[in-house]
Amino acid sequence: MRLISNIGRLSLVGLVALGLYGCGGSTPTIDQPAGSAYVDIDVSAVLAQAKASPSPQKEYLLLQVARQYNHDGKYLQAYHLLTSIDPDILDEEHFAAYSMIFSDTALGDDSYFLAQRILTNPRLNQQWQSFPVETKIAFLQRRADVFLLLGNANASIYERIALDPLLTEVNQQNANQDQLWSALMTMSEAELQHYSQGLAGVKTGALDASQKLGTQPQPFREETSLNADGSFSAEGSSSADGSDYTDGSENAEDLEANPDERSLPPIISPNLTKAQQQVLRGWYSLALVSKNNQSNLERQLDNINQWSDQWPGHPASLRLPKDLQLLQQLIAERPSQVALLMPQQGPLGKAGQAVRDGFMAAYYDAMSQSSQIPRLKIYDTAEGNIIDIYNQAVIDGAELIIGPLDKDKVTELSYHEALPVPTLAANYSELSSEPPLGLYQFGLSADDEVHQIAQRAWLEGHRYAMILTTQANWGQRIAEAFRNSWQELGGIVINESQYSGKGDYSSVIRQAMNIDRSQARASQLRSVIGHLGKIEFEPRRRHDADMLFLVAQPTDARQIKPTLAFHYASDLPVYATSQIYSGYVDTKNDRDLNGIVFSTLPWFFDQNSPEKASIKQAANPSPSYQRLYALGVDAFKLYPRLKQLEQSPYTRLYGVTGSLSLNPQRQIEREQVWAQMVNGRARHLPGVIAHTE
Repeated sequence: MRLISNIGRLSLVGLVALGLYGCGGSTPTIDQPAGSAYVDIDVSAVLAQAKASPSPQKEYLLLQVARQYNHDGKYLQAYHLLTSIDPDILDEEHFAAYSMIFSDTALGDDSYFLAQRILTNPRLNQQWQSFPVETKIAFLQRRADVFLLLGNANASIYERIALDPLLTEVNQQNANQDQLWSALMTMSEAELQHYSQGLAGVKTGALDASQKLGTQPQPFREETSLNADGSFSAEGSSSADGSDYTDGSENAEDLEANPDERSLPPIISPNLTKAQQQVLRGWYSLALVSKNNQSNLERQLDNINQWSDQWPGHPASLRLPKDLQLLQQLIAERPSQVALLMPQQGPLGKAGQAVRDGFMAAYYDAMSQSSQIPRLKIYDTAEGNIIDIYNQAVIDGAELIIGPLDKDKVTELSYHEALPVPTLAANYSELSSEPPLGLYQFGLSADDEVHQIAQRAWLEGHRYAMILTTQANWGQRIAEAFRNSWQELGGIVINESQYSGKGDYSSVIRQAMNIDRSQARASQLRSVIGHLGKIEFEPRRRHDADMLFLVAQPTDARQIKPTLAFHYASDLPVYATSQIYSGYVDTKNDRDLNGIVFSTLPWFFDQNSPEKASIKQAANPSPSYQRLYALGVDAFKLYPRLKQLEQSPYTRLYGVTGSLSLNPQRQIEREQVWAQMVNGRARHLPGVIAHTE
């Protein structure tokens, strides 16, 4: 699978516009008719022609060969050919062709940061406005896609604002605005507020008729884009030592309420026209309105109507994003009675109670804000047949059902062709077949999290992974999921090791890092030349790995990370699942986790959550059930928006378990937040960070 499948290759019409085919004058070319299908060139013939030609005609011919290599998937050959070309001798149109073809090569080889550097070259930034319109469009679309892929949604949005006036077809404009909205929906409220403040001097409201949206835009300059190596700053202030073990709600690194501006991608300062800046501010404002009211449909609709009154003439006012168009329908079709099917006793009793408590906390919070709350009936699924319990809930008037929690019971429901009422299960069926109509599945599956970790590590340039996991069954399942995701991306797993947690950390890591082999080589060397004198020797770890995927609970991880350093692997990047973080600030013990990158639930960082406060007050919450409380909260937030998620592919619900979307199998997919342990505290991480090319 390729992560960049949505980034189109440079089209023939773009190359014709760039002058690579059919150039005028004495430049040697191999003509292909504009608009025709791609026609292969004779690589050997063109290379021979290039060898016999002087510069710059030679370089123009080599560009044709590089494009052919890209077309054939020979990205390494294309890379070597392109790096042999001195771009300074190319004229503007051929430098543009060189840049687009080279970015094609980089993307084909999954070298995303290289593609970004190529597309933000200062010379390219200076001359792009002289491109033909088709090339401008290809250039801006390519940059927008790459920036979003690398986690800088804001930079992507600027490109799409610049792109909009170049598009003449309504369907093209709509598609571009849909992509812009999709990028906005990946940003947190904190990011939206942060970037909106950068446009504080731009007035709110109706667009000035004297300001023409068709004025040629300019994208952001190189010096205001990402850092040179594609990275973002994520520094953290030091915290005092000591046993300051506190509830997670005290975490000063709250991702939403108190963002560390140093960890956000920089505000971009492009030469947009005043009208374009005004349009951009309107988009920010609408995104904030959408995100601020996701738990209250009526309030969200009212605020969007107010926004439309304040922004007449804005593209989104003329054509609301599809997910917002559905709000009136969601309100009209909202269920009047909901059933919650959860075990309240038995082996899953505590878990079911935690989900129930989270659901009820969200239910009462919504009740305090609106009278439009459905009646609720709770059914204990610990005993009895799930089909009988389900049917009883329907007979009792349930128009929507949430549950069950037990995977086997969800699977039992999945054998039916269709369910009588929409049902949001709190787990996933074991069946791989198409789920019945009406069944939606939502849980805390590790698959989403592991796939997210694999994608981030891959985008950050890693290719050779080690896996270190507990021998417990749950750890083995997670390791298998990571291995599958990593290999699907094209990565290589060079070592897999398991620890028991019974004092074997050092021996397992020592063997995995090939320290024994290193010392054996030293002993062999001493036996050969020992009579010549003392040999100074320091063991070396293996260097064919560029990352470690770790599956561990906090108590294990606190011993594993220092043991890695002891065995000469302190510089090996470590990615871990959310299990390494307890959800509570414990700087004294968590200093041993410093440097580990992991994904986790926003729940642990939201100190202003009314649901968390309610649970803390009423339920005497257990740390081990925090994730299930969050599952219950999001189940309540999800159920009225299932149709919205199903009908609009760009819709995301920002819940306490992550950014939630619906896949074609009607399973809720979660995208968690990223953090890194710094001075014993979990600090927010923004987009991906470049390590290697």
